[in-house]
Amino acid sequence: MNRPRGFTLLAVVPLLLVRLYTPSAIESPQYTVVHSESDFEVRLYRESVWMSAPTDEISFEKATKFGFHR
Repeated sequence: MNRPRGFTLLAVVPLLLVRLYTPSAIESPQYTVVHSESDFEVRLYRESVWMSAPTDEISFEKATKFGFHR
């Protein structure tokens, strides 16, 4: 079955737009590059707050549920 090229383009472009404008679930802390070489960077990160919750569960799902969703 031969579809016109425009059909493929119309199908792909909306998917690309959704991907470009969908926020990522991965947080990336803000930083300033202090020094840069060809294979590494020295970065200065802003102050941050970390949280932890002790749990004896091995499974990620169970540890997340019992550690953070109490």
